[in-house]
Amino acid sequence: MKKVLSFILLLAIVFTVTGCSEDAVSSQTASKQALPGATQVTNPIKEKSPPHIVTTKYETYDNIVADFDVTEFGADNTGKSDSTSAINLALMNCNNYGGGTVYMPAGKYLITSSINIPDYVTLRGDWQDPDKGNEYGTIIIADVPSSDSVTDGLFVLTGSSGVNGLTVYYKNQSIDNVVPYSFTFYMKPSILASIKNCTIINGYRGIGTTNSGAHEQLTVKNVKGTLLKTGIAINNSSDVGTIDGLTVNSKYWAEAGSGLTPADKSKIEAYTKANGEGMYITDAEQQQMYNISVSGFKYGILFPSIQTRYMGSGSFYNLNITNCEYGIYAQEGTHNGGRDTIIDFRWGYNIANSVIEGSKYSIYNGSVMRENFTACFKLSGVKLSGDYYGNIIGYSYDADHSGYKLDTLKTTKTTGTFFKRMGDTATEDDIQAALDEAGKAGGGIVYLTNGRYTIKKGLTVPENVLLRGKCSSALRMGAKGTVIIADQKGYDNVDKAVSAKALITLEGKNSGVSGIFFYFNGNAEILKKSLDIKYYPYAVRGKAKNVYATNLCIVAATHGIDFLNCENYVVEGIQTTCFENCIRAGGGGIVMNCLQNVTVLVRSNFRFSHADEKFNMFDITRYNTDIVRIENSKNDRVLNCFGYGVKSTIYTKNANDVLCVNLGADNIGETSSMHEFNGGSVTVINSLRYNGNSYINKGCKLKIYNRMGIWLPYEEDVK
Repeated sequence: MKKVLSFILLLAIVFTVTGCSEDAVSSQTASKQALPGATQVTNPIKEKSPPHIVTTKYETYDNIVADFDVTEFGADNTGKSDSTSAINLALMNCNNYGGGTVYMPAGKYLITSSINIPDYVTLRGDWQDPDKGNEYGTIIIADVPSSDSVTDGLFVLTGSSGVNGLTVYYKNQSIDNVVPYSFTFYMKPSILASIKNCTIINGYRGIGTTNSGAHEQLTVKNVKGTLLKTGIAINNSSDVGTIDGLTVNSKYWAEAGSGLTPADKSKIEAYTKANGEGMYITDAEQQQMYNISVSGFKYGILFPSIQTRYMGSGSFYNLNITNCEYGIYAQEGTHNGGRDTIIDFRWGYNIANSVIEGSKYSIYNGSVMRENFTACFKLSGVKLSGDYYGNIIGYSYDADHSGYKLDTLKTTKTTGTFFKRMGDTATEDDIQAALDEAGKAGGGIVYLTNGRYTIKKGLTVPENVLLRGKCSSALRMGAKGTVIIADQKGYDNVDKAVSAKALITLEGKNSGVSGIFFYFNGNAEILKKSLDIKYYPYAVRGKAKNVYATNLCIVAATHGIDFLNCENYVVEGIQTTCFENCIRAGGGGIVMNCLQNVTVLVRSNFRFSHADEKFNMFDITRYNTDIVRIENSKNDRVLNCFGYGVKSTIYTKNANDVLCVNLGADNIGETSSMHEFNGGSVTVINSLRYNGNSYINKGCKLKIYNRMGIWLPYEEDVK
């Protein structure tokens, strides 16, 4: 077969913008309507112990607030008796109280059937990283019937739900007599499910997503395991899923401890090389994937000849595929409804700072030709070991990106022990008094339970204090959990709004805010009638080092988070509809796994529907909204950020040594540019956009590797 390594720059092509499918997610999630008052609790089960901070055996990156503990409902952490009913009862209880965290202390738990995680609920364990030890902490002993289903899972997740800190072992799996199982973690048609800090010792299928309907924003972080058939299967994914740490390797079963039965490494790899794929990807829109390691499979990544709704595109950074027969294999496709059935023929996948090995092919791209285009893999700083075939673009495949580092496992927690729960009748003054009390006590958590809290004057969070809402995973909707209604003054002048006191001010070092849905009621009401919005202050502002904002949803705001001049800040898992700026930062911190889209407001459960877009909020955001602004700083990092209908994904001003990895944009303004740089020095690696211009550079020492526009896969690097 003929090898093609393309270095040709095509002429620009005029095209019609159709946009990605923001309507892709099932209507059952998008059409829910919230009550005007606080969320009602139905069929409550009496609380056991009240919510409290959990002290774990193993180190965590965040604080765990347990709303319920499975052992209080009869779960047996010795693994001798069946804990399925007790776990389900605890989850139902948590759901009836508006979401939160169900905690599973370290131990072994026997499960004999599927566990369903409700909306806004996270099942949380005590997790030991298997690369640091094999005691594991919270261990699930799965004694479930064998099944070859790809539409089910041991744990089934829905919108704004999560699993965190679990280690799963299949009791009846044997490498000498392999039997199939459905996915360990499975996402239904919904928006934003999270799987973090989990280990699968001897799974058959690892993480899977629906193919019967679209889903959005599957979030995977720091997941490791031995999988015999499929590590992760991404199907029918809309704007956009993120992976931040995934390792699939035979060693986790081969080195099993804590009384679990290990298997012979050579036998495991003999099976996976004959039968398995580390990743299985189809119908994925601009997936953003970082720090992935796959070893010992027939296919490191398989792009199958299956297409339901869309074609594939996305970005990989730090992808390491070793000891595989095919590193990446894209099957030959056929046309279906005018579309290629594997990878989007108009562009494709960016891969940077990676190693791809294949004893037969490092990359086999069988995608078919359409309109003189072939779906491509575009490489920068990639070491290929093995033959290659098909359209592979390599302007800088031999570049060295090893010096560009991102630390995504940042600690975002208080070290204080103070804890106070606030009910939904708490006033703004009550909350501020609790925050002040926590500060005087040396730090801790003020916990806002399920309900709606109106804030007018603005809250101030002292040093080492966390203002924490109900949801402990990333959240997108406002039907349950903790909702703050912003009732501040709106301005006609943007500068006055920016300089005004923020809704939440993180005043002291190591202060934070997490797990809250922010709703700017003034703009929301205006937007139902016109586009004459008001300018509001930032929702969250930091004034010290080590401040953090995680798992927030901010809608109908003009300004989201302001961490300018905050050394070592962290912004993670933020979903926004902001009309000027989502995140402003500077201080050598990191912004990661964030999304801006007007549909975050439209689907907010606050009596919006797509009919409200007749006023076309995109006419505001496409010409005004910068997702991330980095100003007057050094060594800031931006990873896995995406915008639909924005002016730019990244705007910098006098910022030096900025690194941006895996940025995506769709439906930006026709006269807008995806990136704008003013002075300083910036490196961007992996940039995908649907339309508009690539960048504006005003005196910046700029490097851009692997940039692609749709219909423009051959855009050259900028150096």
